[in-house]
Amino acid sequence: MVIDPETLEVAALRARRATTVRAEQLDACLRIATRYPNGVAAWEALSANGFVPEAWLSEGHRWFGLPKQFYRRKRALIDVDASLVERVSLGAGFTTTAARAPIEVRWAALLAAMARSLIEAESLARECHRRTSAWSTVGAPVEMGPKVVWLSRRYQTQRAPLASVEAFERSLWVLRASLAQSPSAPTMPAPMREALAASLDGDYASLVALVNRLQAAPRRTPNAAVAAGLFSSEANSRFVRALERVAGDEPTPFGPSQYFPNYVLPARARIKDPFEPWIAIADLGVRWIAETPEGIALTTPTPDDVGLKK
Repeated sequence: MVIDPETLEVAALRARRATTVRAEQLDACLRIATRYPNGVAAWEALSANGFVPEAWLSEGHRWFGLPKQFYRRKRALIDVDASLVERVSLGAGFTTTAARAPIEVRWAALLAAMARSLIEAESLARECHRRTSAWSTVGAPVEMGPKVVWLSRRYQTQRAPLASVEAFERSLWVLRASLAQSPSAPTMPAPMREALAASLDGDYASLVALVNRLQAAPRRTPNAAVAAGLFSSEANSRFVRALERVAGDEPTPFGPSQYFPNYVLPARARIKDPFEPWIAIADLGVRWIAETPEGIALTTPTPDDVGLKK
């Protein structure tokens, strides 16, 4: 099935991709920022005018990546102290060039206009990670380090190679296979299987069917992959919430299978929906792209994405 770009599904996607930047807020930030020759000076002025939290000027764990055009054009950082710019690593192969403040004036204005959303997105990313790490039947949830890296990148896909989210999705795949009584999956206790099947409503089935259609759409179909990721997250969210309703107060062992000899479903208290904060991050116009023991990296739309002229 070919998904027409003007269908309700893609219309919903476009609504979700809209950032939470109010035009009047962005205009006010631009008027302040464009008085200065670089983003660092603009950032300080935006903070002095109440748009940027004062703590962000002194906290040592938050970094802002340099825009790609600085590399493409081999431009010097005019009027910016070179000592402000460093190679910043989150470990696990994630390294970028960043500064304590946004270097580019337009991005400084955009970030200031989105400041409340940025604060919320940082918190939501950590909450998503806490919920996925709590899925384990042993140990306490794993905390990430305090470092945060913000980047300006064009929105391309909803999904990101986040280990915690991918591991959680693999567990859901196992549980869906168990619900369908696949011979390769562990055997879900019959009362739980019946209760879970009854708890998944028609909306869940419709979401799954929609995701399958979007994933089968031709590559040239606009936004199909992005839409599939968004609606897949919503379907997963519904599945986890249904699972929480039927899970036991204690961990539940499943019957063994060839590939899963010792599968245990965590107790209800450990089953919290990580897709709720994941979807909320997307609703803010932010994308969470990396997690490591040291911290997280997120992106905002580029100034061009929101129509800011150079």
